Amino acid sequence: LVAGPAYVLVPAIITPGAGMPLQIVFDGWNSTTAVELERSDSSIVSLKNVPGTNKWAAALTEDEVLDGYNIPDTVDDYTFLNLMNYIGTLSIVDSDNSYSVQLFAPVLVSGMPSVAPLELAENIQESLHIINLNYAQNRLFPA
Repeated sequence: LVAGPAYVLVPAIITPGAGMPLQIVFDGWNSTTAVELERSDSSIVSLKNVPGTNKWAAALTEDEVLDGYNIPDTVDDYTFLNLMNYIGTLSIVDSDNSYSVQLFAPVLVSGMPSVAPLELAENIQESLHIINLNYAQNRLFPA
């Protein structure tokens, strides 16, 4: 079993109007030969290999990241769709396989309510918006 592609977005949350670029960093393997991002407008951004590492990186401006994102007018307009913005498809090619991952950027717009999760048990939290469960890795389903 081979682990799938791993990437990070820096910053992890986009705040419209902050003017911060978004850095996409993919942690590849020795066999990775190319990494590309096909953006939602079908343009291609090639990630560059960081010399001496297996990492590949590219930066997008705030405008590029938020292209097509609709900022809600009021707090009542927030829906699940307003919390994330689709960036594009990250495609990874190595000598044996190719992979693709859909990239979404979490968006924090002023006026969004802050949610404090309730700790139910170790590794289990809930809020009105989400529940987080964690179970043993050697078991497919909890007993």
